[in-house]
Amino acid sequence: NDDGTVSITGYMGTDSEVVIPNSINSCVVVAIGREAFDGCTSLKGIDLPEGLTSIGMYAFRGCSNIKELEIPESVTYIGAKAISGTAIEEILIPKNVVTMDSDTNDSPIKEIYESALAEADSLKTVVFADGISAIPVRAVKDNTTVEEVVIPDTVTIINREAFDGCTSLKGIDLPEG
Repeated sequence: NDDGTVSITGYMGTDSEVVIPNSINSCVVVAIGREAFDGCTSLKGIDLPEGLTSIGMYAFRGCSNIKELEIPESVTYIGAKAISGTAIEEILIPKNVVTMDSDTNDSPIKEIYESALAEADSLKTVVFADGISAIPVRAVKDNTTVEEVVIPDTVTIINREAFDGCTSLKGIDLPEG
């Protein structure tokens, strides 16, 4: 990028563990691009750097052996179906995340909006980090396997379609008041 930052746009390796560095050639890593790790079935774990702000659409789609993904607190955007086809059962959404779907910056098809967690068929629990003030639009929309959502008492707004189509949802832990 021209601003001294870099985006990870693809991965051709077969390692089971990958560590994304904070910087590459003195450029700060700020994004995992669209489809960057799409279909990397050998990948079991990935370490994302603090300072990362964006995880693109389909970034880890089809990475069927990833069971955990720790999203850095610096992330503000998680693209559509970012973890679809993974083995992740529980995920913590950091407090700075404001967008969790396809948007006009990331989607070639402007009319279709899909959740970041759609088709993440192993996902059972979604925890929003303490400090988050709003549940993003379409945050968990159309995830048919999520059974529990934990919302901290810092949340004052649950945006539209946040849990639309979550047919397995058994409970949402809401703050008192």
